[in-house]
Order: sequence, then structure tokens, then C-alpha cells
Amino acid sequence: MNEFDPNTINDILRDFAEVDEDISALFRDADDADATNRQTHLLGANSKSAHELAANPPEKPVHIVEDLIVEGLTLLCGAPKMGKSWMVLDMCASVADGLPFLGRKTLPGGVFYLALEDSFDRVHTRLLKQGHKMSPRFSIATEMRALDTGLIEQLDDWRSRNPDGRLVVIDTLQKIRPTQKGGANAYEADYNIMTPLHNWAKKNHIALVIVHHLRKTGTFDSGDPFERISGSSGLTGAADTSIVLARERNSDDARLLVTGRDVEMANLALHFETARCQWRMVGKDADTYFALRAYMDDPLVDCLRKLLDKNPGGARIGYDALMAEATEFIGYPPATDSRDLAKKLRTLAPQLMEYEGIGLSSNIRLDNGRVRGVHLTRIHAAKSTAIQTTLNTAV
Repeated sequence: MNEFDPNTINDILRDFAEVDEDISALFRDADDADATNRQTHLLGANSKSAHELAANPPEKPVHIVEDLIVEGLTLLCGAPKMGKSWMVLDMCASVADGLPFLGRKTLPGGVFYLALEDSFDRVHTRLLKQGHKMSPRFSIATEMRALDTGLIEQLDDWRSRNPDGRLVVIDTLQKIRPTQKGGANAYEADYNIMTPLHNWAKKNHIALVIVHHLRKTGTFDSGDPFERISGSSGLTGAADTSIVLARERNSDDARLLVTGRDVEMANLALHFETARCQWRMVGKDADTYFALRAYMDDPLVDCLRKLLDKNPGGARIGYDALMAEATEFIGYPPATDSRDLAKKLRTLAPQLMEYEGIGLSSNIRLDNGRVRGVHLTRIHAAKSTAIQTTLNTAV
């Protein structure tokens, strides 16, 4: 009987295993191809398998204004006469010339600004006010058709003449609304308005910004600012990005709140420079920035500093006496009464310690227990850079 060489047996087994793996791979490839075929031949659907997406990743949307304005549809809302048009005009001119906008990089290209509530004279005057060049890549229209009477065709015409087009701004939505049809609910009607605009922007790789209004009810400190957008949630539902310019009347400060599919949520602190009528970003964290500004501008804080300067070893003072001293120093009462003053001091205590190195103990008993007041003491040397460091972090 012939004996088999063990090495020969191992070679045969290994060959069988390799053949089996090759056959399995063929079946897997066939299954993958069949699955892909099923996914990509759905009737009337634009579909792909996850395998195809992994093999050929789609291009990511291009940012026209870094981390703010992206290819697709953006809804930018604010209360009437609060600086929306100044903002988008500055944005348009900045993109046309490739200049930073709100401190962010822009992708230069052709721009079409539909200033449908303005005249050419007003737009020209505002561009001069902001110090912009009159770029040939910056097109302006003061009259356009509505959505149901040829607006998309007009946008197509502009796009065909401007192959480098990047940005279109429609100011405002109300000016291009189609004739209202009966039967549709508010959400459906609003969504149907935004859909053709969204489709056009995506098809043409354009950032299309629609300027819209906020309802006048409520304040920006109460509830969700996005809930104040005039109309139904069909508007924000169809938009890729929603932006709210939240500014209180008679104030040059504002928040710019951003949420979207292709941008990170943001709550930016802005300041309106009245000399050039331009918005400037002063903080990337509005909550931190404005809280610190309020602290820095609080005259009561300055009064407490002066009190410690006069009493380097510490100061113990009753609420009524502090109220009188602060009133004399500031020129008006810092609180309605001693109880309100005590509440304000308790709120200031953590910031006094963090920024000034000042310890504040409130509601202590003075004068054998007959008087309530505060004890101020310098715990450590004032952090001269603490406030600036926090401001730099916020910015």
C-alpha cells in the first residue's frame, strides 16, 4: 500500500480551501451586484446602495461663507427694520470680491442680489456706505417675477450667463410668493413654496438665501427664536439652513442663531457698526460674551472695587449703607431695595471671585446682629488677564 506524503495531503486540503473561498467570493460578488441592481433600478427613484456610496463618496456641499452659508437653501430671518438687508448686502459684496464676511472666509464668485424692496439708488448708496467696490460679478435686480410666473426661468437665465455663480439672495420671500391656492394647509403651502427654490439651488450648486421676517410677538429671551419665524414650520422644514438675527430694538448688539443640515449649530454675538452700517462678529459664544459684557459694564462692580481700594484689609458694610454709598458713586440707586441689592450681589459673587479675586459673603450679621450686610475681602491678587482671556475664548 502506497503511503501519502503528509505535505501532499496538506497541499491538497489547502487547494480545496482556496477554491472554496474563491467560489464563496463569487457568490458574494453576485449577491452584492444583485443587491446593487435592485437598489439602483427602483422605478422613478434616485437611489444607491450603501456599498456604492462607500465606493464613490458623493461630494460634500461647498461652503460659500465658511461654516455659515452652504450650497442649498438658507432661510435668514429677522424682525422688520433690524438690519437684515444691510447684512445680506454686505454678504453679497464680500462674496463677489472674495472678502471675509463676519470674520469668516468666503468663496469668491458671481452673486445675484434680488433687492425687491429697494431701489437701485438705495442699493448703490448702501454699497458706498459700507465701502465696497462695485464688482462686475455682483448683479442686482429690484424687480422679478413671482414663483408661479417665471422666477425659476429668470434664475436659470442668470445662471447660464454666470457660470461662476455662487450666491443668490432674495430679499424678501413675500415678494416672490405665488398666488395662494385654496385647499392646502399652511405647512403644505409653505413647503411647496420652498421646494422649487431648494431644487434649483441644489441642481445648480448655488447658495440661495431667502430673507424673511419674524413675528413681532415675544422677546428673544423667551422661548425658541426659530419659533418666531413668520409662517409655518414648512419654511424651516424645507430649508437646509435656518438663521435668525435676534436684535432688540434700540440696541446695536444682536445674536445670530444658526442651525442646519450641513453647518454646526451656532449662537454668535454680533455688533452693528453704525458708521459703516456693517455687522461685526464679536463673539462665537453669545451667552458667554454678553454675560461678560454685562459684568464689565455693571457700575455696582466698579463701586465694590472702589470700596475695597479704600479698605484693603476687607470691608464689612450693611445693605442700607452700601445702597447709599453705591447711589452716591453711580448717581442712581443700584437696586430697588436692600433685598433686591442682596440678590444682585449673590449673582455677582462667582464672577467677582473668578475675575477680580474678590470674595463676597452676603447676608452676614453686623453691629451685634442688628444689621445685615456683606463682607468683601481680597482673596488673591486680581487676575488682570482673566476677563480678556474669557473674551478671547468667547471670540
